[in-house]
Amino acid sequence: MRKLLGTAVLGLLTPIWGSWAIGNLTYVVYRLHGSPNAPTDSLWWTGIILPSILLGAGAGAVIAFAVKESPLTAWCIFAVALVIGLIAVGGLVSSPSEYVSAASRSTGNLAFVAASAIPPVLRMATRHAG
Repeated sequence: MRKLLGTAVLGLLTPIWGSWAIGNLTYVVYRLHGSPNAPTDSLWWTGIILPSILLGAGAGAVIAFAVKESPLTAWCIFAVALVIGLIAVGGLVSSPSEYVSAASRSTGNLAFVAASAIPPVLRMATRHAG
């Protein structure tokens, strides 16, 4: 139960730590690319998509290994808590519905969520196969 609660807290706080981490990684990559005026395809992939995938996979790995007994249930709790966290942050900065709508249209956010599901799915598949 404590592990599932930890997963929920991770999800609730993701709009804060995830935005901070991805924003800083994006800035670093932007600077490494020489701060171009217009984003190139390689900058878009390395500056937004790749950090989102890596952080999402990292969050998913934490979930999968922390809650080995039921990684998919833990991921679902994480995902629901993430949405609740988005609504809460949206209430602080703007309209919750507008904030959640904008967040759900972000390719980086979608890459994060998709990548976060991969480790729990793999953990569940290997658990059933082995």
